Amino acid sequence: MNKKNPFKIDRSKQYDLYLSFTEGQKDKFINNVEEILLIMERLIKEGELYIDTKLMARIKDPESSISNDYVNEICQNKLMKRILKQINLSDYTITEETDKNLINKSYKGKELDDIFGINIIVHSEEELEKLEEALRIDFAVRKKIEKRKPEYCANHLYLWNKTGDEYSPLIECQLKTLSNHINSHDHTLYKVETNIANYLQKNHQSSKKLKIRLNENGTHKVWEIIQQFYNEGEFNIMTNIPRMWEGTFDEELGQMQLVELSENQTLKRMYPNLKVKYDRNKNDREEIER
Repeated sequence: MNKKNPFKIDRSKQYDLYLSFTEGQKDKFINNVEEILLIMERLIKEGELYIDTKLMARIKDPESSISNDYVNEICQNKLMKRILKQINLSDYTITEETDKNLINKSYKGKELDDIFGINIIVHSEEELEKLEEALRIDFAVRKKIEKRKPEYCANHLYLWNKTGDEYSPLIECQLKTLSNHINSHDHTLYKVETNIANYLQKNHQSSKKLKIRLNENGTHKVWEIIQQFYNEGEFNIMTNIPRMWEGTFDEELGQMQLVELSENQTLKRMYPNLKVKYDRNKNDREEIER
């Protein structure tokens, strides 16, 4: 128990509670993912989706979730702390300053509604509309957020299963087109930039809401730190990286297949430039790079 605030749960206990919760919800989440794969399979067979359409599913790791609120606090995970410590003023520029009085005061921080997530990338807006329409038949949409920014465009649907267990988890489903995915700003760099902005605002008591953009040197430094973090063996599934699955259409079987990713496969999806160590005994190079 936290002695300063007896109502605040210690971080180690938060981790234990979080892991217990996600493990208890995992099977229900996967059942919902498989139902979505069946919807995608039908649309592929009907020619409404391209055969190479993939689904990525993940359960967010506790370090990311417990440090989820980038608005009200500095992200506390170990990797982000190391990055913030090594980034200098010369590694970024302040691209925007907004008066905090103009920001919606009803916003209390980032809601933790993305523990269970799905990402589907389609080829066109028409495909995106067809898929969303099909999803709405079996899933109730709690809310829909259309994000239209220069650095990121996607539809976020928050789904409940209409026909399943009433205690099924809420699923954040991100739908975006291939062109929007290619043109999106890297999510890792976005998180770093957000935390730099929060650090500056908090430590300098800025009256402005800042927007930061890393320059080429800063970006290179971030990837070097991530590589070093990997080389030191600091990454672990469901500690500081998510548990991930990938759904693809198997042409031989004529159906969608869901496969859980290994730690190295997960890291390559998160950090494509990462140089991972291959296990020669398992001959996993092809599996990681596929």
